[in-house]
Amino acid sequence: MKRSCDSLQRFGSRVLLGCCLLGGSASSAAEDVPAAATEHATVDAVQDVSVEAAPGTTPGVAREAAIDAPAQPPVEAAAPMPAEAAAPATVDAAQEVPLDATGQNSNDAAPQAPLEAAAQTPAQATQKTPTAAAPETVIDAAQDVAGEDAQPDTAAEPANPIEQRYLDAVSTVESAGGAYDPALSQYLLGLGIAYQNDGKHAEAAEVLNRAAHVTRVNEGLYSTADLPILELLIESYAALGEWEEVGNRYHQMFQIHHRNYGNNDPRLLPMLDKLSAWHMRAYLQDLGEQPLNHLITARNLNDSSTTIMRANYPANDPRIADSLRQRALADYYLASYRPPDIPETGFDTADDAAFTRQPSYLINSFSDGRDALSSAVEIRRQDPDSTTLQRSQAVAELGDWHQLFNRTQTALDTYREAYAEGMQGGDDPASVIDQVFGKPQALPLLPQDYTLPVNPATRPQAYILLSFAVNEKGQADDFQVLESVPAAADKSVTKLQRQLRATRFRPRFADGEPAATSGLTYRYFYQP
Repeated sequence: MKRSCDSLQRFGSRVLLGCCLLGGSASSAAEDVPAAATEHATVDAVQDVSVEAAPGTTPGVAREAAIDAPAQPPVEAAAPMPAEAAAPATVDAAQEVPLDATGQNSNDAAPQAPLEAAAQTPAQATQKTPTAAAPETVIDAAQDVAGEDAQPDTAAEPANPIEQRYLDAVSTVESAGGAYDPALSQYLLGLGIAYQNDGKHAEAAEVLNRAAHVTRVNEGLYSTADLPILELLIESYAALGEWEEVGNRYHQMFQIHHRNYGNNDPRLLPMLDKLSAWHMRAYLQDLGEQPLNHLITARNLNDSSTTIMRANYPANDPRIADSLRQRALADYYLASYRPPDIPETGFDTADDAAFTRQPSYLINSFSDGRDALSSAVEIRRQDPDSTTLQRSQAVAELGDWHQLFNRTQTALDTYREAYAEGMQGGDDPASVIDQVFGKPQALPLLPQDYTLPVNPATRPQAYILLSFAVNEKGQADDFQVLESVPAAADKSVTKLQRQLRATRFRPRFADGEPAATSGLTYRYFYQP
């Protein structure tokens, strides 16, 4: 399988950065291979509302992802400049920052005291010392992150007065206390934020790397004071499209958190969630050369979260249900994954033999995901604080699982169960049913933090506006081109229609039964 096809197959229904995928009708696969496993389309169908597909590739051409926003917004820090160099303020150690699943470090370091916002610097520097040349920064031998050996050019001509004030403050502190003065990191941090606000992410990365190094020299390699700086570095490297550096900074954050909190501390959970979301985005948006590793890591992170929750929370805690739902999504993409040595179409004996040679985490993904969602349903039902909407939605998501794997009758029966669940309880039944079954929903449903926003200014201007319907079985049909700018070739329209046919939908329900829905529109932007 070609690399471009492999990258395209992994998009879900709500990946804002992605594009519609190369088509091909869903195969009549065995239950461990999902519908349209090799080419899942990206559609978010809303009745009578045009749905805009984010920019991707022209059908048939490998996608060039345009990242318009950082994956995870870092900690915000204020940027007013001081009148004199003050001791650096600190940053909260419990900041919710991502974590990696691969490290197995011992918890041999005492937890660091929480720190507070390092970027809170005083008013304006009263003494200005020219910065003739940036001091040489010596990189610690223990530092294992690439790209930090370049000395930031803090003497570069600033574009605005805020940057200049920070440059002056850096020079003042450095002249008084040297290149590793503890107060220096806060001003470098402020300068980095000023550069980011001005869109100068390359310059920001340089000074933020220096700020991180100064912090490590004074606080130690695993100080939590480094965390807000690393988050800002992730933002800048994401804006620059330097995904290896993004991953490196996430790994650094993992090492810090794991060293400070150990293996089973609930304080790890927000970071586990963020890092899991990062690996899912990296897979969905083709940000690395080893996509399967991202999927496996994301699933392992979800498992780690679930283990910590079960050790610290009641068995019916809703957070466990949410973790299981996220794990099931990783299982779906694992089940969808087709290694290069396995044909993408057909399911003859040779294909089956090739598939059975794959690792068990691929073969068992269907049952693993189904079991995770079934457990989530039971947790919702046992939780006395759960709402009717949450219980109905949990059952509907189990139906979605069967729908994705072409188990249509089982899916429809499960949807009926979810509908009945929504009609029970003290909540407004009409509102619950409208939220769960009021319109067709393209599958799989992705959490918001698995997506990146698209900048309309950089989005391709060419598009196809297509009208279609979704029948009672959750399949798209009755296509009609409403508009095309410029006029699209028949080949492009045919591929787009195929993409929609390959998508599975949760159908709309009316009076307890699935119902067909017409008048849906889908706007697909592409590069001609």
